[in-house]
Amino acid sequence: MTRVSGVGMGAATVKGVRRLAGVGGIALAAVALLSDLRPGGEAGFGTTQVLGLAVAAVLIGVAVLGARFPDVYRGAGLMLLNCIVVAVLLELGAAAMLAWTSGRPASALGREKYERAAYYKAWPWAPAFWREHWAAAEPHPYAPFTGWMQPAFVGRFVNV
Repeated sequence: MTRVSGVGMGAATVKGVRRLAGVGGIALAAVALLSDLRPGGEAGFGTTQVLGLAVAAVLIGVAVLGARFPDVYRGAGLMLLNCIVVAVLLELGAAAMLAWTSGRPASALGREKYERAAYYKAWPWAPAFWREHWAAAEPHPYAPFTGWMQPAFVGRFVNV
């Protein structure tokens, strides 16, 4: 007599339940995968198909793993939860870094490197050009789905 979840079952019954779960899981997976082939069906996977494949995977897991399935399922759930926690922490860290760096002025030392280049020393318009250049370059607001956007700027030397 085998104990499954507190219920006594014979070995033949457990074997039959595992076979039934395996066959049902394979059939459900086939239906979910092949339902796009019917006439008039929408292209691509729908929510119902994804859910059907998830249930099929669980049934096939029950058939293959048998009594070890609860431990494997618990471990997979723990791995998924850990992945979600890591993703949330990375997202919060990126948001904090973006908030910390947004609106900070560029280094004056970095500006001097460009402004004092030998090429620009000979041109009388260079100081006005660099003032416009840095004025146009300062605000870089973040726009979702596009990244940092350069706002419009109209000047004598620089037009964005």
